[in-house]
Amino acid sequence: MAEIINTDIKYFVYASISSGKKLADMENNLESSITYKKTIQFLREKFLDFELEKNASRDSFNLDLNNPYGTLFIDILMNRDTKHRKLDKIIERAEPGLVLVIPNISVLGNVDQIKNYYMQFQKKDIYVLCFDNSRLSGLSEYSTSDYSFGRRAGDEYERAYRLVSGLDSNVKLSDNRGVLSNFTAAFIESYWRYETYQIPESIAISASGLARSPFHRKCALYERSNQYRTGLMSYADTFKLEELPKRFSEYPAQFKELEQMIDSKWDGTLPNNVYDTGRIEKVIDDACIDLGISSIYPINYKRLKLRQQVGRKGIAASYNYDINILEKYEEYSANPGNPLNEFWEKYSGGKP
Repeated sequence: MAEIINTDIKYFVYASISSGKKLADMENNLESSITYKKTIQFLREKFLDFELEKNASRDSFNLDLNNPYGTLFIDILMNRDTKHRKLDKIIERAEPGLVLVIPNISVLGNVDQIKNYYMQFQKKDIYVLCFDNSRLSGLSEYSTSDYSFGRRAGDEYERAYRLVSGLDSNVKLSDNRGVLSNFTAAFIESYWRYETYQIPESIAISASGLARSPFHRKCALYERSNQYRTGLMSYADTFKLEELPKRFSEYPAQFKELEQMIDSKWDGTLPNNVYDTGRIEKVIDDACIDLGISSIYPINYKRLKLRQQVGRKGIAASYNYDINILEKYEEYSANPGNPLNEFWEKYSGGKP
């Protein structure tokens, strides 16, 4: 994903928080709310340069007149009062070409409100830079701006409006800001040792410091995180991931349809340069957008197809447990005083 830095482009950052608390309590404790923390973390992970609105309240709209752009405004929506006061003020003062940066379109309200706001955006020539970690590009299909803070090229701009106009008013949109992510070194090491068939699931779970269900939930979150892309690049060559069937995760919905759409445009050769990587990821993103499912990294798509091809026997043949790790873990875990989530720290040569 491209890095976003402060530029001369005119943009505001926007989000909203819904609460059933009293307004005074919400205003006084805004920065301590989970949704606020998730919003800030989500946006910071995009390397986005922004300033928080100073002395923020529900009715405030405080701008640094010397440097007004790049400010994050957060609307506080109380009970049935769903008026987006700050967003309305942004639109009111917007000049053509203004970019509105949002974590996801759900911050604009319900589906009818979203459609109404997009109509206003189009009339005033406001571009929306909307994120989505489930897309390889990091951009939501509802984004009308790209990372250069300009209008998206080709059909992507018009597609965003088509998709918004086709939203079902009876469907509640998900908030992709997710949970406050905290992937410990113990979890990450356990995940990759498990994913590369070096250890059994039981050791991966216990050495991560989690129980079985939380471990699986954390794996799913990790595979949608920025940290995962970094890990994937690091481990791909070290463990020859391309040759290993995907271990964690189920097949996406409509996988057969997805194969037909992707395989007709990509021969399966993994890219070795930025241009080809972007081209192939766009093929996968576009196909997944059409099917309404989360995107898949090219290498994981190949690994899912490999798992499908080799079946259970082929998967079993991929197990390559590291005897040294197993022996040292057995010795370490035999002492009830040893914290299992510190195993990798104690394990000699535990880092590949």
